[in-house]
Amino acid sequence: LKEGAFHGWPYCVGDRRPARGYEGRFDCKARSVGVAMRWPAHAAPLQMQAFATDAPHAFAGQLVVAFHGYRGGGHRIVWFALDAAGRAKGPAREWIAGWGALQGVRPLGTPAGFTIDRHGRMLVVED
Repeated sequence: LKEGAFHGWPYCVGDRRPARGYEGRFDCKARSVGVAMRWPAHAAPLQMQAFATDAPHAFAGQLVVAFHGYRGGGHRIVWFALDAAGRAKGPAREWIAGWGALQGVRPLGTPAGFTIDRHGRMLVVED
């Protein structure tokens, strides 16, 4: 987000496209700021944490995100590399995925948050 910038809501969605019902009524390309990254639909980022490059664990230099939701993109924990300015870049890479329901084995899992303990282990809160 950029302070003072108009990011388009509720008139624009995605990469400065008019939202349904606002086609031809609002110029999203000229009047709003574009997105830095696009994330999957139906996957709410319930927790995000950026770790310094000198953090003493495997998550150093990453933005870690817990995606919560009922579709495939919504039950996983991913990470993005951070550039020199601390901004997320590149594609999402999975830390934890495969929480799909398996009959007689496990229900659908949806992470709601996480923490990293003093030994560098990720502890996940699952809904």
